[in-house]
Amino acid sequence: MSNNNKDTMNTGIKVTARAIALVKTYKRYFILGIAAIAFILIMFFAIGKGDKSASGNVDASGNPVFEVNKDKKIKALMKEYYDNYIEADIDGLKEIAKPISENEEGYIKIFAQYIDSYKIKEIYTQKCKKADGTIVVVELELNFTGCKTTDYGMDTFLVSADKDGNLLINNLYSQFNRRTYEYILDSTIEREINSFSQRKEFLALQKEIDEAHEKALLKDSALDEMVNTTINLAVSDYMTTIVLVQNQTPPDNDVVITDVDEPDDEPESEDKIVIDESIEVTEYAITTDSVNVRYGASKDKKSLGKAAAGAKVEILAIDPWGEWSYVQVNENLKGFIRNDFLITQDNEYTITGKDGYPEKDSKVALKETVNLMNSMKSYNKVISALQEGTQVTIIAVYQNGQVKVSVNGKTGYLPLSALDY
Repeated sequence: MSNNNKDTMNTGIKVTARAIALVKTYKRYFILGIAAIAFILIMFFAIGKGDKSASGNVDASGNPVFEVNKDKKIKALMKEYYDNYIEADIDGLKEIAKPISENEEGYIKIFAQYIDSYKIKEIYTQKCKKADGTIVVVELELNFTGCKTTDYGMDTFLVSADKDGNLLINNLYSQFNRRTYEYILDSTIEREINSFSQRKEFLALQKEIDEAHEKALLKDSALDEMVNTTINLAVSDYMTTIVLVQNQTPPDNDVVITDVDEPDDEPESEDKIVIDESIEVTEYAITTDSVNVRYGASKDKKSLGKAAAGAKVEILAIDPWGEWSYVQVNENLKGFIRNDFLITQDNEYTITGKDGYPEKDSKVALKETVNLMNSMKSYNKVISALQEGTQVTIIAVYQNGQVKVSVNGKTGYLPLSALDY
């Protein structure tokens, strides 16, 4: 070994000896430093992954944790709900879900008669930021009467606690009321539920269930007929028989939260033209895209043909939910098109925005309770009843004294005299 190598080795030994002596002298501080580093690393990984064991914690993006089958009390509540639902046990449902309107009672009784059995597959939960409650999504397997194949679906709920700490379903946010708007909803909570439905976890779940549902329908023609024809027609027929008063203040109970926006005052207008109620108005609309004309008011109904983009169609009526229009495309084609694909066309009888009448897309309050109808014709039917003070969005005003409006996601007709403008 060369002298240079010996010198290098001796130097290394001396440095090592000094380092050992230094560690011995300051051993306590070295131990504390290592412990601090270990603590920082543990916290880093814990925060990065997010604690999914405790309800209400947030993930790395700051969103409430999306949990699966974590809460046994919610699981028991959901089982009790569906046990009562498929038996149409309204009294039992009212013990755990509030409020349930008379109209929803009828809807439950119709739907329940077609269900033989159910199974809860998974329950997904997320704490609601804007309310003392939990958003709950239930993934279901359903067996319908006379159908061999299992169908798949999901429901969304808001679960809250009463003053005694008992869990209850806040039925203001049931799928029925969020579609019909019988009772006023807290707009902030509704937005949060809608935001929840846009989470990637929810969208992935929705896609999975939709695919399973479509496969089941393709496999079993009896199930296809049950879901897309029998049940749809029964519900549609029922909806045409009820008086659906929208935007009511819900009855008092321990879980209801409301946020009622007062309608803005509309200025009075002068110089209005005279309404001629004897005028028979034929309403037309233009299609915004090439669109299917369907046998019924559902995307699951078979297509009878297509209306080309920009086609002029005659509006005959609007379905009971107020979401589809029954139209005449030409002499040989008549059926349903979603309102999303239709733009109301002005004609010689349209007075929207003229001589002080409400402008298109303006919001106007109702000065009295009035029915929202599905047509301007003599054969019209009630879509829903709107409370005084409800704000509607103007689509078109006609010389026969009728106004086409949208409200709560629905489209229909009401008398101009009911508007406070």
